[in-house]
Amino acid sequence: MTVPTIGVVRALTGSPDRPVVDVERRLAMPPAEVWDALVQPERLARWLGTIESGERPPVGGAFGLRLGDEPGDRADCRLLECDPERGIAIAWRWTGEPDSVVRVTVDAVEGGSVLRLRHELVAPQPVPDYGAGWEAHLDGLGDDLAGLAPRPFAMPAHETWTRIADGVLEVGRDVAAPIDAVWAAFASAEGLRTWWWRHWADTTIEADVRPGGALRIAAPAAGIVLTGEVLTASDHHLAATWTWTDADGTSADEAFDVRLTATDAGTRVTVRHSGPWADDAPAESYRQGWEFVLGELAAVVGA
Repeated sequence: MTVPTIGVVRALTGSPDRPVVDVERRLAMPPAEVWDALVQPERLARWLGTIESGERPPVGGAFGLRLGDEPGDRADCRLLECDPERGIAIAWRWTGEPDSVVRVTVDAVEGGSVLRLRHELVAPQPVPDYGAGWEAHLDGLGDDLAGLAPRPFAMPAHETWTRIADGVLEVGRDVAAPIDAVWAAFASAEGLRTWWWRHWADTTIEADVRPGGALRIAAPAAGIVLTGEVLTASDHHLAATWTWTDADGTSADEAFDVRLTATDAGTRVTVRHSGPWADDAPAESYRQGWEFVLGELAAVVGA
């Protein structure tokens, strides 16, 4: 029997001091079965850790979660939300670390379920450990769903997450327009069409700018297709996965984060773009691309 895992997506968004780790895993199991493995203490112990009380906590309840045999291998937690429709939210404090929040949702997709795990951190240092660690535990979840024996804990994705965390590109641009006008240019397909790749006559843009919504921007003459899934879209903040396809291939494990800040002269646009790049070439290419499209944004919205 094979582990019923049919896809994984990694994304690093957020700000330098408050990074956000997203791991998306597609599983060939129905949502109800995946949900049961998340919330039943005896199931949770087989792939993540042991609830020290042995009981499922109520919403608002505090609990200790032990993930290993060493004294420091535990988290002090509080269950903030637990609902199959809205997902799970947990206040999380690992030994020696400040509080953070973990959110998990499970949704039905063709062929099974998609599990989305988001860890909202308050310091940059733990990103590779948490990214690779959550992936390893979700491997364990896949094993449990398949009825397989637990595998030895290992974090093979740690190097990938280290490259993602170490190579984040940041680009900024001031736009002489009110923040709501700039946000409107990002927050819909209609807004994006006014400035994104407008120099190509055949550019097509589809955008459902809400969490879980899809982005697709194509320039057929240039041979480029850009797709993504929206992770955050609120309070003048947009984050999404980023998959770039051209004649050279398709990118993986990339994401972008756009934040707008009101200024006396208009709006500051800050873009952070992450990916597991082995050298500086992809980041430099993206820097040039972002500087170009943000210049187009400023020319259109700030006119």
